[in-house]
Amino acid sequence: SITFQYKEITAGYYSGYANGNFNVVGMENITGQSGLNIAAAWPVPFSNYAIKIWHPGTILCSSTDIAAEWSLTPRGEALFALKNRPTAPFQAGVRNTGNLVVNNQVRSILRIQGPGGATTAIYRDTVFLNPPFAVGNVLVTTYTKPFSSNQATPTPLQTGSYRAVHVVNIVGGGDGYAGNNQYLTELVIADTQASGSNQGKYLLRYDDGNWDPANEDIGGIGFAHGMTFVAPEDIVVEAISVDMLYREDLANTYPLALWVYDYDPVNGTVGNQRDSVGIAPANFANGDSLNRFQDQGGAFYALRRYSVPLTTPITLLSGQGLAVGFRTLHPSGATNVSNYVVSDASAPISRRALEGIAGVWAPARNLEEEDYAIGLVARLDVSSAATAPVQQPAWGFTVFPNPSSDAPFVRVELPAPGPVTFRLVDLTGKVLWQETREIPTPSYKLRLPAGLSAGTYLLGVTYQGFTKGQRIVIE
Repeated sequence: SITFQYKEITAGYYSGYANGNFNVVGMENITGQSGLNIAAAWPVPFSNYAIKIWHPGTILCSSTDIAAEWSLTPRGEALFALKNRPTAPFQAGVRNTGNLVVNNQVRSILRIQGPGGATTAIYRDTVFLNPPFAVGNVLVTTYTKPFSSNQATPTPLQTGSYRAVHVVNIVGGGDGYAGNNQYLTELVIADTQASGSNQGKYLLRYDDGNWDPANEDIGGIGFAHGMTFVAPEDIVVEAISVDMLYREDLANTYPLALWVYDYDPVNGTVGNQRDSVGIAPANFANGDSLNRFQDQGGAFYALRRYSVPLTTPITLLSGQGLAVGFRTLHPSGATNVSNYVVSDASAPISRRALEGIAGVWAPARNLEEEDYAIGLVARLDVSSAATAPVQQPAWGFTVFPNPSSDAPFVRVELPAPGPVTFRLVDLTGKVLWQETREIPTPSYKLRLPAGLSAGTYLLGVTYQGFTKGQRIVIE
């Protein structure tokens, strides 16, 4: 249900609209073509007035709509492709988002364009999906045309960020809303053929490397941020690559902490910590210089790139993942922090950003908007040291209602009964509640502790050693 509540109305009713228009309470779809007019042309709402809209038992409005649900991965996240090496077939998802069965063919197109903002298509393939398409169903499209990572045109293929554009339409027409017919994500092409000391190494990052701190956001100051990575083939991760801006006189600068975790790309869950490294202010000047800036007060800032070696290299098989988190370790009472990791807000976006508090990691609230300037330095693994990844079965949890004025409920969906740990923290990292329960059924519901003050919290749920996180808002 949807509730509109008007506690206090002080402005009065306005009746001066031209052309017979009036104050209207209601709702409409994104096109503005279909709406529900609840109250118009009379003085509502007024103080202490409420309107509640229930989902109807019978849908009277019919809708035919096909949507580009995702591309490259089921969560629409970026992938890496390696220059001069094989690439797995691309995939995309198509959903029937209407309430009628679609009985026409659906055309599903994938284009890879770039590099950067260039519109040149370096790959294009089309697949026709045969009906019928049931309401709510997601069909996975696998594109059979191979992607050549060694193509000679339109360039010798450049490394960097490309746009993966998924477009769908109904053959013969009839799609009710075209605004969801395209989905954009990122394909990053990496190269191991670089010269000098980097030869034979991958730099696996999602950002474009063009920084203007006046127009970009910052990460790792208020709380921890991070990014997730999936190995494009068997690799050995040797270091973390990070771009950081800092004040050159080191005033108000603090150590940068970096954490490395196991990551399950199928479930989007963060696992055990594998390593912890960092950069101290005394070593800030040792990074590779990218740029230098001066603020209005005359202070100079350096933007440098660092390659921070891991304590022990980490071997990954193709398809295995790592999560890398970071935070500037400033005192809780610090009023000014002058070093931070920069971020890239230009399209395409990887949708792989994380935020974390007290070891609980969740998709970042700016997931659709930013990529942090952090990545992996890796080389091809030619040994037999890698072990096969553990296939964690699909699981998840939902919080409802969210936002809530009272303690919300949590529903856990598991592939099999087993122990599950719940951990609730506030934005300062204080653990408010933690409990491990032996869940007896695949679907299980519990209620969070009562008495939470208004604010934002992070709930972590751990199953089989991997944790999913979700923000909770108490109003």
